[in-house]
Amino acid sequence: MTEPTPTEREEAQRLALVKEHYRRAGIFIQTYRGHAFSLEPNGERVYDLEDIAHALGNLCRFTGHSRRFYSVAEHSLLVAHECWEAIMRGPVASADLAADGARYGLFHDAAEAYLGDVSRPLKHLPGMEVYRDLEATIDLELDARFGLSRDPMIRAAVKRVDNELLAAEREQVFAESVRPKEWEWLPPPANVSIEFLPPEVAATRWLQAARRALR
Repeated sequence: MTEPTPTEREEAQRLALVKEHYRRAGIFIQTYRGHAFSLEPNGERVYDLEDIAHALGNLCRFTGHSRRFYSVAEHSLLVAHECWEAIMRGPVASADLAADGARYGLFHDAAEAYLGDVSRPLKHLPGMEVYRDLEATIDLELDARFGLSRDPMIRAAVKRVDNELLAAEREQVFAESVRPKEWEWLPPPANVSIEFLPPEVAATRWLQAARRALR
């Protein structure tokens, strides 16, 4: 076995210091507003609307593989609007239910403000259990912090709208697919026009919508 080079020893020492730092300080990210947001299962987390709006506005959907910049914030605004419309057109039309659906639709990807927009195929690969568990924990904490509905009907409505919007995004956001059969499971697309809002505009609109929804 060969002896490590001085450079390799120096790198090993640096990594050991980094690990010791995180052992003492905890694993966290610093947010836009300066909060230390823990990534440990039982860590301390502050959910700040401005943090969420800013991050979702800057976060591009589909890991950046879009014709133009298209933010998670704009996507969430569209889901919220379409969910309101779907519930009001449904068999149990209720303004209260529609408001709950729109609120949950607005926040349905809010965990991505802290964890990033991980593609569906990657998220469900073996070895991603830690990510999925942390995402589920943050989702539950967001529900509690902002009073989001756990009603199964509302959750199902948002999931359905999310997939309808994905079908619209496939047509408006992506280049032509080289594997079109991979998209055949999608429902008919939502009747929306994607604006491709600049990050700061999407963030501002998301924040305004969130504040209205939480009154």
